[in-house]
Amino acid sequence: MSDLDSPPYLAAEVSPPEPPSYSDVPELSHSYSLENKTHKWLHLFVECLGSKPPSLPVFREGQTISGRVDLDLLKPESLKGITIEVQAGTTAVGQEEIRFLELKKTLWTPSKGITKLDGKHSWPFNIQLPKEVVVSVAKGKEGKAYPLPPNFTEKASAAYIDYRLVVTIRRGVFKVNQTLCTNFAYIPKIVPGVPSELRRLAYDEEMPLFSPDGDPDGWEVLAPVLVKGTLSEVTEVEVESPDAAETTSIGRTDNLFLSDSGHAMFWESGKQEQHTRKLEGEIEVSNTLKPSFLFPRFTVKYRLDLLPFTATGFRLTNSGAILLSQEVAIATQQTPGILPRSTIPPGYKRSEQVDYNKAVGFLENGNQRFWHHGRG
Repeated sequence: MSDLDSPPYLAAEVSPPEPPSYSDVPELSHSYSLENKTHKWLHLFVECLGSKPPSLPVFREGQTISGRVDLDLLKPESLKGITIEVQAGTTAVGQEEIRFLELKKTLWTPSKGITKLDGKHSWPFNIQLPKEVVVSVAKGKEGKAYPLPPNFTEKASAAYIDYRLVVTIRRGVFKVNQTLCTNFAYIPKIVPGVPSELRRLAYDEEMPLFSPDGDPDGWEVLAPVLVKGTLSEVTEVEVESPDAAETTSIGRTDNLFLSDSGHAMFWESGKQEQHTRKLEGEIEVSNTLKPSFLFPRFTVKYRLDLLPFTATGFRLTNSGAILLSQEVAIATQQTPGILPRSTIPPGYKRSEQVDYNKAVGFLENGNQRFWHHGRG
């Protein structure tokens, strides 16, 4: 698997002539610190709406990361600089992290007459997150713009996408730099398409959904599939199944697995005719399910698979085959003005959610290792 080229630094350089004075700014929603024995001397405050500790800070596409860095030194110290940086990268089993985003901002550097810091100081910061990042899939090849992917740190997965905010205190030659780091969650903006007028009407008026015949623009209709089997071990029969979906799966390439992440429930829909059964189904998508995304070295895709059905006395000729498949996308926001609703009849028990922690995982081997996961 080829490595990605590291992107050029995207740094906003700010070098004030002298450190600003410490001010009593109200604490923001997330705070982190470094401690020397019992004295907390370095603080990072991150402003984040809608996310409170102990959860990680959460930022959505297009947002600005705002906060401040506080320094409280008990004696004068010679420093070479103070920076804050947004870092993001992918890590796969047995490999080093490959960075795809580096946004650095200088908070303080020595200037003429000021080479040491003492006491309390405070630096506010604002870092705008880009919507896209240019990544090359191989060294020497021209890069391509990709939307920033969501963070991915699911348990039992041997591949990660990490976002973190790192404060670095540079102490010069022969001295160890010190860092204060926190991970944060990133959610890209993925919005479904606008539904048909009849589908919108059904949602607004809380009516049953119009059928594919009545609302062809509101459905993706697949070709019928013919199912063959034996009835009561004697008679061969053929059953035609039009379009339906039962299981949501996540596809992987040669080093990825297929895994269920949700199951549909079906119920009889409308008036039934002789020798015909019309079923309506629904899959409840867990709010913890990661959205669809395409990114070098790490892609999550979903599809709906119609699996063979079971019936008393009926045995399928090929019981293990997937009958129909349709690729779908998992979004992160609702279409503006649209509020989809569940149409599952009362009394139907929702299926248990599949453990998504097992949905994406590299092949296990005896040489697995994880490099600086969650660290600066």
